[in-house]
Amino acid sequence: MKAVRYFGHKDVRVVTDMEKPVPSGDEVLLKIGGAGVCHSDLHIIDEGIVSGVTFTLGHENAGWVEEVGQDVKGFKKGDAVLVYGPWGCGHCKPCQHSQENYCDHQSEQAFGGGLGLNGGMADYMLVPSSRLLVPIHDLDPVIAAPLTDAALTPYSAIKRSLHKLMPDEYVVVIGVGGLGHVALQILTEM
Repeated sequence: MKAVRYFGHKDVRVVTDMEKPVPSGDEVLLKIGGAGVCHSDLHIIDEGIVSGVTFTLGHENAGWVEEVGQDVKGFKKGDAVLVYGPWGCGHCKPCQHSQENYCDHQSEQAFGGGLGLNGGMADYMLVPSSRLLVPIHDLDPVIAAPLTDAALTPYSAIKRSLHKLMPDEYVVVIGVGGLGHVALQILTEM
């Protein structure tokens, strides 16, 4: 299969001879529909993330379930899903409260697919099924991939402020760039 691989500081190559992964246990093999590129990818390429580790880039991913490991429940071939970006340990307090991006053990492990582990800039990607796959039903994975980062970031901020937001009041969004325009769309729908 084809993949965009990080080999080290400013060393990124397209590899065409990688073997297609095979899921086991609670892993899901995802056929990638879309993999977003964000500024974090540029930081990884320019500054590194984990010394001496080679991996496939891409932490904004969506696709279709291609195959599941023997312990996977709730997903089947053809399901359209988003992949949650940061992968925590799953055991510490932040992870137990669905805040994997604040995992107590980030410095001890890779941070997720495309963030030290193989990501979605490839034909296929292996993903642990626990807490990391979000069903998107009729939403096309080809266009949904950036939602894993560009939508979840402002949504998280909005969610923390929901108790303060009253009908017919104004909300100020400072900066209507990649995240700000999504924040406006989310707020408009609330």
